[in-house]
Amino acid sequence: MTFYKKHSLLFQPDHQWEIDEFGCENFSKGDCISNSMKAVKLGKYVNLDENMVDISTAEALQMIWTATELIRQGKRWPDALNHPRDSKNWLQYQWSKMLFKAGITKHRRSRSQGSMTKDPIIYTICAARKPWSEGGCSVKHLGDILEIGFPWWTYRPAPFAWRKYMITREQKYKRRYEFWEAISLWIGMPEFALRTSRYMAEAAGSEKVLKMLK
Repeated sequence: MTFYKKHSLLFQPDHQWEIDEFGCENFSKGDCISNSMKAVKLGKYVNLDENMVDISTAEALQMIWTATELIRQGKRWPDALNHPRDSKNWLQYQWSKMLFKAGITKHRRSRSQGSMTKDPIIYTICAARKPWSEGGCSVKHLGDILEIGFPWWTYRPAPFAWRKYMITREQKYKRRYEFWEAISLWIGMPEFALRTSRYMAEAAGSEKVLKMLK
């Protein structure tokens, strides 16, 4: 995947099907925090010219700070990228999607700016935990992001126990996280959830979960 940088975050170029479906450029903005934090953890990304670009420590910390502030405000992307075709809430988004799938409307609305889920928070925690080669580590950023809880409507035992462990480092929460994550993996997860699960396991240093993910 290729990315371009804007507002201190990374965005993917729109595919034609996205422009056709939403009726406007969407800037891949709904996933900008998650994609940016994955790149920060890797320390690099591929630009539009398909060249590998290294992310400096200063750039990484700025990206983490930007992501943290957006999450604190309950926003998936910066205000500058808001568009009249964005949904105002979850109900409008689902209604628009239903009408589009039924062939009643030509385009559908994109998700709302405030439709926060767990994954942007998880990826930001993982990026903030990365030890930096210069300038120490992002302890302040990690503290800032750990103050932010997951939205209550996204409750699932494993991520909530994982976050508790990341804050307290108490083994009882790690064991609880591993127990519930093992059940989730046994039941089965979609591909995007498996990727998030791997990031969580690496950040928590959970060999048990990593073995199950192989």
